[in-house]
Amino acid sequence: ASRIGRLADPDAGAADLATLDRKGLRGAREAEVQLMVADQAAQRTAVAQEIADHYGAAQAHQTPLLTAMGETGSEIKSAGGAMRKAQRQLRSLTDTPKMLADNPRSAMKALQIEEEALERFARNGDDLRARIAAEGVDTGSARLAALDAIPGRLEANRALQARIKEISVPKAELKSPRLAAIEDATDMLTEGPGQGLVGK
Repeated sequence: ASRIGRLADPDAGAADLATLDRKGLRGAREAEVQLMVADQAAQRTAVAQEIADHYGAAQAHQTPLLTAMGETGSEIKSAGGAMRKAQRQLRSLTDTPKMLADNPRSAMKALQIEEEALERFARNGDDLRARIAAEGVDTGSARLAALDAIPGRLEANRALQARIKEISVPKAELKSPRLAAIEDATDMLTEGPGQGLVGK
């Protein structure tokens, strides 16, 4: 399980911290931070693959969805253009998986463009379904299925954005139950009898 943002017993490891002085607590904090940074690096590689998988699924969804546009209003045409733009950007990013693993956050702009495009398609879903039904052509079922899949694609998009944000927390802002326990132990040294404001 990830160390980043995980839920755990806040008292876990508190017993060993109680035996440490300030220098020991600083060492414990640095060790915890380094573990979390290493965990972030491992997760970035996994997320890069998730982005590539998302791109593949979006590509399969895009063709019938864009075909569903037909001769539509300006909002849907604009959404279709945004969808194509997002896919071009994601394709470019996934062409260099090592660079993407170094910086998964580089995919955020494309994912946000895709999210907004999907939202516009969803808002116009009833009009598009009516248009497809009126046409009565064989590709209608695929286009209707693409429209029905929009909520799921939106959910996948937003989950991936949240995942990228989770693993992109700066080192100085990392948090964990262990770090919180270390801070509490440090505060206790400051407030403890005979320690004054300086402590050991």
